[in-house]
Amino acid sequence: MNDWLYRISLAWLIAAIVLVLGYWTRWIPFWQAGLYGASVLVCSLISFLLNGYDKFQARREKRRIPEKWLHTLELLGGWPGAHFAQQFFRHKTEKKGYRTVYWTIIFLHIALVTTAIYFSVTTANTNEK
Repeated sequence: MNDWLYRISLAWLIAAIVLVLGYWTRWIPFWQAGLYGASVLVCSLISFLLNGYDKFQARREKRRIPEKWLHTLELLGGWPGAHFAQQFFRHKTEKKGYRTVYWTIIFLHIALVTTAIYFSVTTANTNEK
């Protein structure tokens, strides 16, 4: 199961880089695409680091980062970074409640991006006629 999620997460990060570079070079005219790509990259990095810090704090039995903050970063686009952190640090891989929200966020992102692509293609086809 983790192998295909690894591939999706990696592809999502690569797509985010393409979106940012595409917008920056004016190849992609939609500022929303550039903003989403930047959000995925920045939030993934922060999410990776915070998950690692949370695992570090858990081992030391110190104050931890609330899950709502980790989920907020995932919702803002950091779910690929959270996935890599979960695998790298072996953190939050068994907690069922956390995983349920995490998967819901992933499917929400996939649905939103699919919808955005559909409407951008539909709109482009309508404008050509």
